[in-house]
Amino acid sequence: MRTPLPVFSLLLVSFFYECTSFSCPRICRCSSETIRCKLTAEAGKDQRNKRLAIAQSVTLETIEALAFSNLLNLSEISIQNARSLMHIDRRAFNNLPNLRLLEICDNIHLLEVPPNAFTGMTEGYATLNLYNNGIRGIHNHAFNGTKIDKLYSIDSYFIIFFI
Repeated sequence: MRTPLPVFSLLLVSFFYECTSFSCPRICRCSSETIRCKLTAEAGKDQRNKRLAIAQSVTLETIEALAFSNLLNLSEISIQNARSLMHIDRRAFNNLPNLRLLEICDNIHLLEVPPNAFTGMTEGYATLNLYNNGIRGIHNHAFNGTKIDKLYSIDSYFIIFFI
């Protein structure tokens, strides 16, 4: 039995959409190119807001300054496979006192880390996983004022130079 072409096309589009869809986390506001997260009164009552995952976005281009500011209970942020992510603003990860893990990986268009990108990130030590990105340069002072316990970069082509 053959499937009619329109039904097959619809199934293919549906499958492709599901594989590449991005769902904005409920404590965030997502536009076509940026994301900003903040703790609302309702979310503040929910002590389970410890991990924030952003994955499979095809439109996110920039993580703005203070995008994750004051998410006091957050212990992990994961930004993976954001296919259009090209820029992290200075102080994008600010005032996250309980952050222990920041994972930015599989973002092939992210070419550099700007100065002060992680300034004021956490009060304690954090682990940074920066792997499988397109990073070719890390500016001086990119990790200024940041307590880094471990920094992982697992890239065979990863070349760090300080600009």
